[in-house]
Order: sequence, then C-alpha cells, then structure tokens
Amino acid sequence: YQIEHEEEILEQGDAYLLVEKLLSLNGQLDKARVEVILVSRNSADTGLRVFNSIQYYGLDITRAAFVGGRSPYPYLAAFG
Repeated sequence: YQIEHEEEILEQGDAYLLVEKLLSLNGQLDKARVEVILVSRNSADTGLRVFNSIQYYGLDITRAAFVGGRSPYPYLAAFG
C-alpha cells in the first residue's frame, strides 16, 4: 500500500506542531542546536512516503530509522 501511495502526502499528525516548534528554535539561535530524528516501528516502505511528506512540509529532518515492527531501542545509540 505504501509503495503504491508514496507520492500522496501524509496529513499532519499529532506531533507535527511540536516538531515544527522545536525545529524553529534553530532559527532563533546562533547555531542549530535542535535535531529531530524519526524512529519508527513502521517499515522502510513507509519511510519513503514519510520523507516525501517531510520534504513537502519543509521540515529539517534528515535522519530516521524504520525498523519493520521491531523495537527501535537498539538503533538509538547509532544516532548519538
């Protein structure tokens, strides 16, 4: 389903306003100090659709892990 609909932009979810406000802090500081990293139990197929939506909304999110139903905990250390 996600591959067939990868060009359809996802609606803004519950956390959208929080993410937008967190990222906006970087514009008020002397250098970027806030990074939002998406860690999801969804599949990598969903990831392409999500990143298309991130780009559409102009969010500065460049790193993510889509773990296909597994626990995302083991991946967190890799993001520092």
